[in-house]
Amino acid sequence: MKISIVSPVYKAEKIIPTLVERIQKSVAQLTADYEIILVEDGGLITHGRLLKVLQRQIRK
Repeated sequence: MKISIVSPVYKAEKIIPTLVERIQKSVAQLTADYEIILVEDGGLITHGRLLKVLQRQIRK
């Protein structure tokens, strides 16, 4: 069963790496089949760049 975690990230660029790390650690104990969906809902343009970097790191 795939688990989807959805979180808004409006004005949250400082905490996004920590948020993703904590979600990964918690959900990985339950299943290897999960996705993290971070909704960039109108924040700074740097969120998009940060999310792309995190996406590449997670896929490794």
